[in-house]
Amino acid sequence: MKGRYEFWNPEMLGYKFFAEAKRAWDVEIHNDGRITTVQAAMVLCAIHNLYAMDKVGISFGNGAVKLAHELNAFASHADMTCITDVERRVYTYTAWSMYFWFSVKCHLLCIQPLVKTPPASPLPDPVENHEWYSETWIQYPFHDTLYSLNHPAFFKAKCDLSIILNQLTFSIFNEAGRSEPLPPKELKDFLERLGTWHFFLTQSLAPENIIFPFELNLHLTYYAAILSLGDFTSPDNLVVGLDDETDDIKQSINHSFMCFETLMRLYYLHHGYETPDGHMTHNLMILVYKSLAQVNALAITPTAAHGDSLTSQEAKSTLILAETGLYDQGQNYFLPRALFEIVANEMSDQDKSLLDAYIPAQQENSETVESRQRYISSQYPVKFAVRDAALQDPRERHLGQIVNEFMALAAKKAHSISSRTGNEREDDDVQL
Repeated sequence: MKGRYEFWNPEMLGYKFFAEAKRAWDVEIHNDGRITTVQAAMVLCAIHNLYAMDKVGISFGNGAVKLAHELNAFASHADMTCITDVERRVYTYTAWSMYFWFSVKCHLLCIQPLVKTPPASPLPDPVENHEWYSETWIQYPFHDTLYSLNHPAFFKAKCDLSIILNQLTFSIFNEAGRSEPLPPKELKDFLERLGTWHFFLTQSLAPENIIFPFELNLHLTYYAAILSLGDFTSPDNLVVGLDDETDDIKQSINHSFMCFETLMRLYYLHHGYETPDGHMTHNLMILVYKSLAQVNALAITPTAAHGDSLTSQEAKSTLILAETGLYDQGQNYFLPRALFEIVANEMSDQDKSLLDAYIPAQQENSETVESRQRYISSQYPVKFAVRDAALQDPRERHLGQIVNEFMALAAKKAHSISSRTGNEREDDDVQL
C-alpha cells in the first residue's frame, strides 16, 4: 500500500488502527491497572518511536514502568502476592521484556534508561526450564517437519545483553543526556563483558548457525554496542591515559564494524530490507555514518587514510545499500523515511545519481513535506553535523531539530525565489 508510512493520513489503515488503539487506551487507563495495560503501553511507545515521535512515546514508556512497579512486576517471586504461579511467570516475562526494550532504546537515543535495575526475579536456565519460556515452531511450505526457533535461549541471551547495555548507557550519559568520557579501565571492562557474553552464546545462536532476522539483530545489537564505544576513543573525546589500550580498543571497534557490515549484507541477501523491522533503522544508520565518512575521506585522500584495502567504489556500495535500505524501511515507518531524506541531503551529486538508479524518483506533495515538520517529535541523535563544521557534540543535534532547520532553509529559499520572480516581473512591466 503506497504511502502507508503516513500515519497522519485518515485514509490509511495505519491511522485507523492507531486511532482505535489510542481510543482503547483512553478507556483502559481509567480502570484498575493490569499487566496487559503495561504491555499495551509498551506497544504504543514502540509505535510512536517508529513514527518519529519518541518524545510522545516516552510518556507511554514512563507510564508502563510506573504501573509495572505498582504491580510488583519487577519484584521477586516471594514479593508477588495474591497471584498464581502462571501470573508470576507472566509478570516476570513482561518485566524482563520491558527491561530489554528500554535498555536498548535508551541506548540508541543517548539518554539514561527508564528502568535502572533488572527485575529481581532472575530468568531460569533455558535448558533446564525450557517450558517456562514456551516455544515457537515454524513449518515451511511442502514440508511436514516442524522447526524450533529456540526461543528460550534467544530470550535469555538478549536479556543478558541488555544488562550490559543498561549499565553502559548509565555510565556514559548523565541525567541531562550529556556524554561523559569513560575511564580506560571501564572501557576495557565493558569490552571484556561484551566479549564474554558473545563467547558463551548457546550453539543455536553461534555466528555460524544464525539465519533468522531476530538472530541476526541480536548479533547486530552486540556489535553496535561495541561501535558505540568508538565515540569515546576518538581524538576529540579521548580519555587521557589510554595509550596502548586505545589501540586495542580501536582494533576491536574496527573488527566489529567489519563483522557488523558482513551481517547487514547477509541480512539483505537472506531477507531483504523491505519487510518491516523496527530494529533495522538504527542498524542502517550505523552503516550510513561509517560509509559516508569513508566516502568523504577517500575523496580527499584515496589511499593514505584507509590503505589499499578499501576503495571508493566499495565505500559507495555500502552507502547506497544503507540508503536504499532506509528507503525500503521508510515505506513502512516514518522514522526511516525522515532519515532517508536527511542522508540524501548529505550525499554528493554524483552519489545521488547512483542512488537514483536503485530507487524511484521522489515526488512529495506539499502536504507530506509539511507533515514531516509538524509531526516529527524525535530526539533520535543524528551523528553527522549536516555540513556544520562548528558542531562539537553530535548528540546535540537530533532528528526533530535538523528537520526544522531543513524546513526553515526551504522556506527561506522559496521566499528568495518568490522575491526574485516578483522583481523580474516588475522589470518587465517597466520595459513594457
